[in-house]
Amino acid sequence: MDPLSDSAGDVYARVFNLDVLARVSTKIRGQFIKLRDELNETIKPALMPHAHPRNAARHSDPQRPNALVTRRLLRIYSAK
Repeated sequence: MDPLSDSAGDVYARVFNLDVLARVSTKIRGQFIKLRDELNETIKPALMPHAHPRNAARHSDPQRPNALVTRRLLRIYSAK
């Protein structure tokens, strides 16, 4: 499709859909972050009792999630 030949309605529909998509993706991202935080608090300590004390602060910091847990969650969500 040539953007110059689109009607105003087509352009509006495309922008509106992007706006809806942005809102939905923000909501999903919020749910993903909440789930990630729950996993970091409950499951990860049980899976990593042998974590090195030097890394303990990094693993317990909710602002810096474990990359492995994040990748696994992304793989689960992208498979659906």
